[in-house]
Amino acid sequence: ERFNPAVANLKKFVDLGLLGHIKSMSARRVGPYSNRINDVGVIIDIGVHDIDIMSWMVDDMISGVYSTAGNCHGTEETHATMMLKFNNGASGIIEANKITPTKQRELTVTGTRAVAVVDFMDQTLTIHNGKIQTIDIVKIEPLKAELMHFIDCIINDKKPLVNGIEGTHALEVALSAISSYKKDRY
Repeated sequence: ERFNPAVANLKKFVDLGLLGHIKSMSARRVGPYSNRINDVGVIIDIGVHDIDIMSWMVDDMISGVYSTAGNCHGTEETHATMMLKFNNGASGIIEANKITPTKQRELTVTGTRAVAVVDFMDQTLTIHNGKIQTIDIVKIEPLKAELMHFIDCIINDKKPLVNGIEGTHALEVALSAISSYKKDRY
């Protein structure tokens, strides 16, 4: 999702301080059931993307996670809600499921100066700072952009946008979220 142009533009706004200090984030990644992936639940399958994006937005590691989850199909969770705590005081809530009739992919980032809303699917970014601004986004296919970046990093010996530490952190938080709901603890 870091290669989604709406997300990349939001990160630029955050880094410039236009939202102020980020206090909270909320992501909704939901949709109808699909048996496309059956070996993991929604936390690993789709929730991990929002874990990474939130950590990236605030340039901070997640220090705690609490989650609730359950399943309607099979053995893995089909719905989950995760509450994230960051070292810098920010917080995040992620709702992920495969039981909602319509597909939605949204992120809201609330700062002390403005609120930003990203629609991942439409690749739109809206800033609310006393007035509503819709940011012009040049739409691209995020997966294609990611693959082109990967090739560019190999050919030109460049540092990748996402490193192994960040990827491992997102996976560790996702696994902690699974442990949290299974053990019903923080």
